[in-house]
Amino acid sequence: MKLTSILSICSIAGFAVASKCKAPPCGRVENNTRWRAKWGDFDPSGTDLCHIYNWNGGDGSIGWKEKKMVPCKQTYVSAHASVGGYTHDKIDVDGITFDDRRWRIVWEKGQSYDFAAGVWAKIGSGETIVCSENVQVPECHVKCSSDLGPLDACIGA
Repeated sequence: MKLTSILSICSIAGFAVASKCKAPPCGRVENNTRWRAKWGDFDPSGTDLCHIYNWNGGDGSIGWKEKKMVPCKQTYVSAHASVGGYTHDKIDVDGITFDDRRWRIVWEKGQSYDFAAGVWAKIGSGETIVCSENVQVPECHVKCSSDLGPLDACIGA
């Protein structure tokens, strides 16, 4: 078998295994803190459970506090690392948490909320979460990123 054939097979297999994001937009997390975070895939076949604070979506401006425990797949994203986005690794991130510390989220319109450790925030497919440190606390800003798709895919838009 030629090397080009082997590489083609590997790249196709890698895409099929690594992603549910087949078309933009797709959620993304950029963890620019010194702490690891968790990103979630809210999938009914997931073997973990995620306690999601804003299951019905929203940015806090219109009574969005529908808490829900849902099946999910949880995966760590290391400190100073990123995951997700169609134009990056074609993974669609559905939510974020820091499981060992309290953290804060700030939506584009300025609404913010402080989360307890392990409580998840749901994000839209068109959103990128950019986390940085703010006085020893991860502070994550939601950015509406078209990621080559429609901007109405953003929860907080």
